[in-house]
Amino acid sequence: MSETILVRIVAPPAAPNACGHTWENAAKLIESRITARYPGKVTFEFVPLFSKAFFDMPRVVQALGDGTAQMPVILVGDRIIQSGGKISESKIRAEIEEILYG
Repeated sequence: MSETILVRIVAPPAAPNACGHTWENAAKLIESRITARYPGKVTFEFVPLFSKAFFDMPRVVQALGDGTAQMPVILVGDRIIQSGGKISESKIRAEIEEILYG
């Protein structure tokens, strides 16, 4: 496999005066752990709600709009693997390993 696996985490952006407990900081922590585990095989993107990148994902926009998904929405490749709750590193790892190793 020559292409990297894209993991996207869609969540509300942090408020300008936010301290440390933000979705973006949580995503960065998971990113650092996953990319260390799979060097050169995975890339991450934090997608703020209502950003241009958010509107480039019509399935996510639709799912959030009709209530079938909740924040945060986590995609590995083009597949939504989680919505709502805490960001699950184990779910992300399981999906990556399925893609890499079958």
